[in-house]
Amino acid sequence: MNKIFPVLLIVLLVAASCTRLPNPLKSLEVREEVSDAIEQIANPSAFTTREIDLYTAIALAIKNNRDLRVKIMEAALANRQVDLVRFGMLPKLAANAGYEQTDKYSSSTSVTVTGGEAEAVGDSPTYTTSTEKKASNADLGFTWNALDFGLSYIRAGQNADRYLIAKELERKAIHNITRDVIIAYWNAVSANQILNDMIPVLERIDVALQNSAHIESLLLESPLEALKYQRELLDIQFRLQNQRDELLNAPVQLGKLMGLLPKEEYNLVATDTPLRPTKMNLIVMEKNALTYRPEMRENLYQQRISVEDTKGSMLALIPGLQFNTTWTYSNNQYLLNSNNVEYGARIGANLLDVFSASSIKKASLARENIVAKQRLALAMTILSQVHLANIHYAQSLDAFTTLENYYEVNMRIRDQYRAGRTFEKFGELEIIREEANTLLAMMRKDKAYANLQHSIGRMYASVGLDLVPQDVHTINLTDLAKTIKNNFNAWGEKNAE
Repeated sequence: MNKIFPVLLIVLLVAASCTRLPNPLKSLEVREEVSDAIEQIANPSAFTTREIDLYTAIALAIKNNRDLRVKIMEAALANRQVDLVRFGMLPKLAANAGYEQTDKYSSSTSVTVTGGEAEAVGDSPTYTTSTEKKASNADLGFTWNALDFGLSYIRAGQNADRYLIAKELERKAIHNITRDVIIAYWNAVSANQILNDMIPVLERIDVALQNSAHIESLLLESPLEALKYQRELLDIQFRLQNQRDELLNAPVQLGKLMGLLPKEEYNLVATDTPLRPTKMNLIVMEKNALTYRPEMRENLYQQRISVEDTKGSMLALIPGLQFNTTWTYSNNQYLLNSNNVEYGARIGANLLDVFSASSIKKASLARENIVAKQRLALAMTILSQVHLANIHYAQSLDAFTTLENYYEVNMRIRDQYRAGRTFEKFGELEIIREEANTLLAMMRKDKAYANLQHSIGRMYASVGLDLVPQDVHTINLTDLAKTIKNNFNAWGEKNAE
C-alpha cells in the first residue's frame, strides 16, 4: 500500500492539471476593471479651473498624456532589464537541503569478477549498507563561469543601449505631442472666440426666419420672394452650424491631449508670446538635425548593439572555463565525515563550433552593414524633413498673410453694411450675410494662424531640439511650463551652432 500511494498521488495531480477549463470574464469583473480605469485616468480637480496658455497646455500634455506615459514606462522597464542582466555577471551561489526516507535499507552485496565474468551469488550472501533509512542532506555550492561572465557583460551593455533607445523614443513622443498640442491649442482659442461671436448671428437668423414666415402668412409679400429670402437665410445658417460642429471639437481634442476627461472643463487663455521661427540657417539646422534627432541616435545605439552581437557570437565559440566550490553535509551515521568541501575547475567546448565561426562573422557583418545603410537612408529622410519644414513654414506664412488681408477686407465690408443700415440702405439679409462671411473669414484666418504656429513647432521638431529638461517627470507643472516657454524663446533667438 505504501508503494501504491505515491503513484496514485502523481496520477491524480496529472489528471487535475489536464482538466483546466476556459474561464470567461464575468460582468462584475469587467465593471470593476472599468471603474478602476476611469478612476486612474481621472485628473485632479485643480486642473479644471486652471488658466491654461500654450506652454501650460504643453506641460500638461507631457505630464498627463497616456501614450507618453507608456513610452516612459517602457524606458523604465528597459532600465530594470539593465539591472537584471548585471546580476548575470555575478557568481552563482546555490543552497539545497533535503530529507530522504525509505521503508527498507538500501543494501547490497558483492562478488568476485574473474576474467570478465562475475561469480554467482552464494546461498548465504552478506549484505551491507552505507545509508540510513532516514537522512537529512544539505549543500552550498559556489560556481563561476568565465564565459557566462563575458556574455553577461555584453548583454548588459546591449540592454543599456536599449534603455537609451527607449529614452530616445520618449523624446520623439514628446516632440510629437508638442506639435499636436500647438495646433490644437490655437484651434481651441479660435473656437472659443468664434463660438461667442457666432451665437448672436445665429439668433438673428432665427428671428429673421420667424419674421419672414409671419410676413408670408399675412400675404404682405410675394410667397416666392419670402421663400427665396428664407432659403438664403437657411443656407447661411447651415454654413455656420456646419462650422460650429468643427469648432466644438477643438477644445475636446486639446483636453484629450492634455490628459483631461471630455467632461472636464478648463479655462483657456491667450498666450502673450506665440512661437517664433528659429534664426538658424538651413545648413546649421541640417547639422543639428543629424546630431540631435531621436531617430539618428536610436540608429547609432542600434549599431552598437549589432557590434556587441558580433562580439557575443564570437565569444560563445571560446571554450568555457568554470570554477566551483561546494560544501556538503549529511547526518548519515555511516559516513566517516558528515561534512565535506569539494572544489575544482572544468574547461569545455564544442569542437564543431570552430566550423561556424566564419558564417557567424559574415552574418554579423551583414547585420552591421544593414544598420549602416539604414542610417544613411534615415539621414536623407531627416534632411528632407528639415527642408520640408522650412517650405511648410514659408507656405503657411503666405497663406496666413493672404487670409489675414481677406479677413480685414471682410470686416470693412461688414462695417459698410452696418453703417448703411442706419439709412435703411441695406436689409437684414445683407447684414446677416456679411456677419456670417466675416465669421467664416475669421475662422479661416485663425486656422491659418494655427497652421503657422504648427509649422514652427514642426521646424523645431525637425531639428530635434529638446524643450524639456531631463527631470521632466519630477519638476512641477508651473516650472515645467516656464522652462518650455524659455526654451522656445531661446531657440527662437538661436542662429549658430
